[in-house]
Amino acid sequence: MAEDKKLPPLPGSTEEDFRLNKRDPFYGKTPKEVWIKASIEHHPIVQKDKCPHRFRYTDEGVGCEMCHMGLRGKTLIIIDGHVYFKKQKLL
Repeated sequence: MAEDKKLPPLPGSTEEDFRLNKRDPFYGKTPKEVWIKASIEHHPIVQKDKCPHRFRYTDEGVGCEMCHMGLRGKTLIIIDGHVYFKKQKLL
């Protein structure tokens, strides 16, 4: 693609979006028109405990075996499950 063009987000699907039901200027539709036949699930955001991290090597760098957080880079080193860069412990 010559230019990085992105579509704007679809009209919202929250209870307030449905209550207000404002027509979206780009799509020309209201939230109710867009989501009338959709199955909508809003999952609550749950605070997680801090991960103790145990890293392993991946194709692009390293990743935690427990929470799957990762870092990219071929020069990262894992010692006893912890990540090091230039002899300095990162995680």
